[in-house]
Formats: sequence, structure tokens, C-alpha cells
Amino acid sequence: IGKKYTQLRSTVEENKLHTICVSGNCPNMGECWTEGTATFMILGNICTRSCGFCNVQTGSPLPVDELEPFKVARSINIMGVKHAVITSVDRDDIKDGGSIIWAETVNAIRDLNPNTTIETLIPDFKGETDNIDRIIKVAPEVVSHNLETVRRLTKEVRIQAKYDRSLEVLKYLKEITQWKDAPNTPNHTYIFDEDNACIGFIPTGTKKEIIFTQPIRNFAKTRRR
Repeated sequence: IGKKYTQLRSTVEENKLHTICVSGNCPNMGECWTEGTATFMILGNICTRSCGFCNVQTGSPLPVDELEPFKVARSINIMGVKHAVITSVDRDDIKDGGSIIWAETVNAIRDLNPNTTIETLIPDFKGETDNIDRIIKVAPEVVSHNLETVRRLTKEVRIQAKYDRSLEVLKYLKEITQWKDAPNTPNHTYIFDEDNACIGFIPTGTKKEIIFTQPIRNFAKTRRR
């Protein structure tokens, strides 16, 4: 365990923040934290959904912490993070799905850390575009949403989610943000749906391959085709 790992863990604990690294029991946490990289998870530590691959607690979430945007922004400032990655639990229990706190968090990070780029990994917000628009309006550098698995495994792995709804979220993001075609270089990965229609692309800048495994044995297994 290195100095960066210790500093990051101390900052997260002192500010009572959550990371998907800890809550999701990610097997890659030690490697990422040693490099000073962590994904902040906002809107609490209890999710309203129960995905088969995820170790985050399921249940009735606590009330939203109105100071959370500032706490996250301050922690990023203390850590000197140059590229901040933000995700969240699903908050199907509140009308805006947590999108207001999402937008406030992006704005707070930018106010305290004007040179930090922001990557957001958003939930599907039940496909409600008003909530998605709040994220787009504050213009983080990256807005992404995970399908997590293929259509045939969605009911098993993402129990309360819908494959087509997630596709519609991605297509809406593409349409509203007017994504351009990616350069034809090895630094981009194209995203295709199961009908082989290109949804968009993502830049790939990882130094090496990360292998994702089960958090613990009673979760969904990683499968190869």
C-alpha cells in the first residue's frame, strides 16, 4: 500500500464520501487507489436496484446529503485530481432520480477545480429525458451510461433495468450532444447495439487491460462467448 492509496482513503473517510471501489467491493481497487485514482459514488451508499453483478447495498436509501456536491469537489481539490470520475447509486425513490444533485456536483467540482476534467457515469433515470437533460446542461467532458451486459442476460443480471431503455438513453445522448464520428485510430472504441448499429464511441486511454470479476462468489459470474 503506497502513499497515494493512504492519502486517498483518508480523504474519502474524513469527508464521509462513498466510492464504487469500496461499495462495489471492486477487486481492482488496490491497483487504482495506489495510482491515486478513484470513482466517487454520489447520492448515498444504498441503491434502489439489485443488479446481480453489484455488491452495493440494496434497500431504502437515506435522505440526500445536500452538502455532498461540495464535499466531493473539496476532496478532488485536496487530492489534486486532474480527471474526476463520478457515478451514483440508482435513486428511483425520488422524483428527479438524483439528477439535481448530479448537476450540482458537476458545477461544484468545476467551481473549485477549473482545470479538472469531469467524467460522469450516469444511471438510466428510468429513461426520463428531463433528468438526463440536467446532466447535459452542465456539460461534463464525458457523459456515459453502462449497458453492463447483452440483451439475453439483462433480466438475469440487471433485474430492474431494461436493455432497450438503456439503448435509448445512449441514443438520446448521442442525438442531443451531437457526437461526431471518432477518428479512425486505435485510441477509440466504437459502441454497437445488438443490431450492429453504431451508437457512438468512447476514447480508450487505459494503460493496460483490467479484468473484471465477481465481487464475491454469490454474484453473477463473468462469462465469455
